[in-house]
Amino acid sequence: MSLSRPRVGPARHAAADAMRAGEHIQLGDDLQLARCLSTAEVHLFLADPNRTLLLRVPPSGGGGIPGGPGNLAGGTGPDPKHAANVAKFNAYCAKFAISTDPNAVVELRKLIEDDPELGNELHEFEIAQLLNLAPSEISDLRALIPSMARFSEAALQDLVDALLMALRF
Repeated sequence: MSLSRPRVGPARHAAADAMRAGEHIQLGDDLQLARCLSTAEVHLFLADPNRTLLLRVPPSGGGGIPGGPGNLAGGTGPDPKHAANVAKFNAYCAKFAISTDPNAVVELRKLIEDDPELGNELHEFEIAQLLNLAPSEISDLRALIPSMARFSEAALQDLVDALLMALRF
């Protein structure tokens, strides 16, 4: 009786192809202008007491999701279940946010968007991922955000260095 080894070659090739596919961004027209927030920015949004529209109960007979777009004009007060979900999400965002200082979060995004080499070339989700992950090395950056492979190593190193310097203060 002969024991044969399973073939793993095609699976490895498929995994390599999937990794290379992440290097090329193909966003639809609807996502070209979409804004993408980092975890820290979402935390600041949810922590703001002026954002209580998220916690409104829809008017009777209004239907829809509490705090959804169709419910912004009305509402009778906080929905305890919805408020609890928002609080859990806010706690998660606070736990994993790169910073909870509003000024630091704004400055970090501005630093990335104003980068002379990459600022105009980065997509919104890449900016959010840079803020979420704060990679300290280019190899980490390219492994975690494969689409960044389209930029030169020098430009990425400058951006990583600037982010690390800003995070120290």
